[in-house]
Amino acid sequence: MKEKVDPKLYGLPPRTVIKVDPPFTGPHEVKLEKWVSCAPFEELLGIKIIEASDGHAHLSMPFVFKLAQGKGLAHGGAIVTLADTAVAMAIKSIIPPNSRFGTISLNSEFLAPVTKGILEAKATVKFLENRIVQGVATVFNEDNMEVLKFSSLFKLAKDVKIETAQDKEAKISSLMDHVRNAAKFAEKEDLSDNFDAMSWLDLELEDNPESFDSFFDIPWNELTDSERERRNVEIRRLL
Repeated sequence: MKEKVDPKLYGLPPRTVIKVDPPFTGPHEVKLEKWVSCAPFEELLGIKIIEASDGHAHLSMPFVFKLAQGKGLAHGGAIVTLADTAVAMAIKSIIPPNSRFGTISLNSEFLAPVTKGILEAKATVKFLENRIVQGVATVFNEDNMEVLKFSSLFKLAKDVKIETAQDKEAKISSLMDHVRNAAKFAEKEDLSDNFDAMSWLDLELEDNPESFDSFFDIPWNELTDSERERRNVEIRRLL
């Protein structure tokens, strides 16, 4: 169904009839580039993921003109969205890719108005009972002053597997065995008399970092530079 448009908007005579197609209102199919990445609405706001790992997240959002309310301040809805998205990314960092979850409640406390600059949100999450995840976030202005305190509850779908402390310990133990056994095998194959296990591991991490993907939820090619460095440090500690 086409909508009628006021011809005056196009500088046409009053009796001119213009019909345009209305915007498509769904349902929409969204395919994210990576598990931990921004959805279309978050991209519309200019949100960027600085870091998301181990139940923590750090995001940014520029206060551009389109995010202003009637008095020229940053719209509260945009600031809350930044905080809510930070919590969501923190959750994504500790559950399997493609898991389903959603916000069921949230609370915001505005501390100061935002007139300019790039906002940053830092969030942490923890598991509660009955597949509930609690998140807290703080939004800072460009002077590192707190402008919003945020808390929320998310619920995970029934099919989401939550990794327990025992699961994590078992995974680390398995990774340790893998690294040490691979190092022993490489030493046997080495024809020199000066084999160094740490140097060998550094080369493996540089040339074949994807070979360790089976021990982590997020593959190497979806990590940020800082997350890759942190993973390398974690693996080196196991040798």
